[in-house]
Amino acid sequence: MDRDGRALMMLRQGSSGAGSWACPGGKLEMAEEILDCAIRETKEEVDIRFKRFEYIGVTNDISDADNHWLTVHVKALEWAGNAKIGEPQKCSQIGWYGIHNLPTPLFLPQQNLLKSDIQCLCGSGKSFKDCHVL
Repeated sequence: MDRDGRALMMLRQGSSGAGSWACPGGKLEMAEEILDCAIRETKEEVDIRFKRFEYIGVTNDISDADNHWLTVHVKALEWAGNAKIGEPQKCSQIGWYGIHNLPTPLFLPQQNLLKSDIQCLCGSGKSFKDCHVL
C-alpha cells in the first residue's frame, strides 16, 4: 500500500492464475524465511525493496485439482524504489489501485484474503468485509 492507500497489483500471465490481478509474490525457496521470500519476490517482480512490513493474513487457496496453496500475505509499511515490471514473462501490466477500485478478476489468494476477517487495509479499523463490498 502506498501513502494514498493504493495497492500495487500485477496482471499475471504464463502461470497459475493467468489473466488475474495479484500483489507481487511467489514461492518459498528451500529453507527460505517467509519475509525473506517477500523481499526477494518483490524485488524480482517489481523492483521494489521492502524495508518494513507486517503479516496480514494466511489463506488456504485451492484453485483446481492440481493447485493447492497456503498463502502468507504481508503488507509493506516502508519500501524503496519505483515499481516497474521485472519479469515480463510473468506479468504484463502493473499499477497502483485504490482499495475501492481494485482491478478484476483478482487472483484467488487475493480474493480469499479480502473475504476473510482481516483488518481493513484502508485504515478504518473495521474488518475488510464490514468496510467494503466485493
